[in-house]
Amino acid sequence: MKKYLLSILVSLTLFGCSGNKFMVAPATKDAGLEMFTRMYLPEGIETVEEAVRYVLMPTGYILALNCPACPSEAKIIAQDPISPLALKSELTTVRRAIALILGHDAGMVVDEKNKIMTFRFINEEEK
Repeated sequence: MKKYLLSILVSLTLFGCSGNKFMVAPATKDAGLEMFTRMYLPEGIETVEEAVRYVLMPTGYILALNCPACPSEAKIIAQDPISPLALKSELTTVRRAIALILGHDAGMVVDEKNKIMTFRFINEEEK
């Protein structure tokens, strides 16, 4: 645990103020969606799909929109504009960054074993 916290602290110290707007701290060898990232999206990224693909880049996960098991609404959600919640630059996990990009009406469906993710609408009971 001490090594884990030390690696995060060192990463934040070295990279947090260096001007890098997108940074992933080497938390663990295979942190996946729990990896830390600086919530920042470059200019030109406008849709949920573009933003999520950008945030997923260092994780090894892929975004699936056309698979047989994907919810039919995944393609619709992917074309939505990015939620205003995602516009604040902050240090967070990749999982939370994606939740911020999606906003309140959509959620993630994640296959941790195969490192695949897609989207679905959230009903009122789940909010």
